[in-house]
Amino acid sequence: MMMAVSFERYGRLYYLDPGPYQPAVGAKVLVPTDAGPEVAECVWAPQWVDEEVGGLPVCAGIATEDQLARDEENRAKRAQARVTARRLIREHDLPMKVVGVDYVGPPPVVTIYFSAPHRVDFRALVRDLASRLAGRVELRQVGAGSGRAGATCAAPRSSRTSSRFRSGWPRTRTCR
Repeated sequence: MMMAVSFERYGRLYYLDPGPYQPAVGAKVLVPTDAGPEVAECVWAPQWVDEEVGGLPVCAGIATEDQLARDEENRAKRAQARVTARRLIREHDLPMKVVGVDYVGPPPVVTIYFSAPHRVDFRALVRDLASRLAGRVELRQVGAGSGRAGATCAAPRSSRTSSRFRSGWPRTRTCR
């Protein structure tokens, strides 16, 4: 059996083994990630597939009210981090565009994914973001010009990194 979930409406699909659960389309389920279970919406109810599909992560259950509240709080923090990042990028006059924000906490770790036409020196931006967002901030370049510039430079508060379940973002290293 297989089911599909999405972390965002009309977002990328992720496939899971439903395990003992039978969520309906629209149900909020828990998906195992590197940072612990995350809430996602079931967009394709569990059903049998013809091919043998192995190695899929198993659904961690149906989301509770507490988990849904935490997810809404994290969504609000991601939205605030996106607005703050855009404002500070404009203030620092950097040729960057924010393409995604990930928030995991506690302790708060904000990962900001951006695109830029070439390598960007964003050390001052990271310091300002870390002070305004009150946590560790990581910047990761994706898209055009993300060769060597794809290195992550983070405020050295913690060694924990955030990454969504099979996110598709390129693996990068942390600069100290």
